[in-house]
Amino acid sequence: MLSVIFVFVMIILCMWVFGRLMYPRPPKGYILPKEGESTELRECHFCKHKLEEYRGIMEGELFFCNDEHQAQFHAGKIYQPYQEKL
Repeated sequence: MLSVIFVFVMIILCMWVFGRLMYPRPPKGYILPKEGESTELRECHFCKHKLEEYRGIMEGELFFCNDEHQAQFHAGKIYQPYQEKL
């Protein structure tokens, strides 16, 4: 019976260790806005996704989720959401 409990504890311990290695936490304050940054929701001009202003890219009055959407917008491309084929 003691060996069963020992194996169970070892399995839980290994799962915890591998979980910590596979999914590390981001640095403290990584996701939070810095002081003075706006948390107002803005809509990406390319994909229409709503995102807080401090997490995106402002270009004058234009707002983008990321630099890829910014480049595609200026290249004249049209957003096409992923559609799963049935």
